[in-house]
Amino acid sequence: TQESSEYRALVEQYQMGFNCRCEDPKDLSKRLMELLADIELRERMGRNARDCAEKCFDRKKTYLQIQNLIENISES
Repeated sequence: TQESSEYRALVEQYQMGFNCRCEDPKDLSKRLMELLADIELRERMGRNARDCAEKCFDRKKTYLQIQNLIENISES
């Protein structure tokens, strides 16, 4: 139910969940029922979420990427 376009794009890109319509309990309920019915889907989405977290939110990696970006910009 996130409204952030960046986060919604990550959910789609990594296939780590569902983007539900905000303030739509029926849509949320439908997606929850899908997850309850499919253990393989839950496990796959869980692995994908972990992959996203490690690639996009691991500060040991992302800070170095940010530092390199700043250095490249300052050299230009």
